[in-house]
Amino acid sequence: MNPSRKFDWLRIGKIYTFSPNAVFRDIKPPDTPILIPLLFVSIASAAIVWLVVPIVVTQMGIEREVKTGWWFPHKVSLLQWEDWVQHLVRVPFAAFETLLDVILLGTYFFVIARCFSIDDIRWEHWFGFACWTLVPIILVDGAVIFIEAYSGSMNPSLTVSLLVVGLCFLLPIVWTTTLTILGLRIWTGNRWGYSLGFGLLPYFLFVLVYTPEIVRLFIQATS
Repeated sequence: MNPSRKFDWLRIGKIYTFSPNAVFRDIKPPDTPILIPLLFVSIASAAIVWLVVPIVVTQMGIEREVKTGWWFPHKVSLLQWEDWVQHLVRVPFAAFETLLDVILLGTYFFVIARCFSIDDIRWEHWFGFACWTLVPIILVDGAVIFIEAYSGSMNPSLTVSLLVVGLCFLLPIVWTTTLTILGLRIWTGNRWGYSLGFGLLPYFLFVLVYTPEIVRLFIQATS
């Protein structure tokens, strides 16, 4: 085992302390760590969706109005009928879905690199690259699930919704995109235009897919 693998968790910490340049220089091929960032991204994002968000929703006492008949509306907890064992079981399945997303992203970088005759970086290295760039994005799915639950509550606050979307949705995506652009620049040595264009594209599409849902939830929360 490469002794530098002992520092993989510290490198994840460096990303969260805004020191990504050193990280991407350290993990350049052929010694690109994969396991630690992959486990961190897949398990953390799944746990946030299926364990942390339900706990937060429950602790906040978020309620919605449910009508057993048109004459008798009453409040119930959003998670009143949820089985916590089911939540725990869903974590590995959600982690597997994240793994598929990372595979697609790594393949995207690999194909783009080949199109520009960057042949010395193999697919598994780009897969590891994708894992490292996604370290900040673990909050995004949880933010979407929370907003969906919160917007359906009895008295949703626009301020709370804006804070969650800004800090837990938009900021991680911007952060991840920035890491991707910096990483591409360091790994390929190409011009900033190359890194900017191909670093932005997958996350632009990601935001494009989620934006209609976020807008709908905001309208629901303010109506």
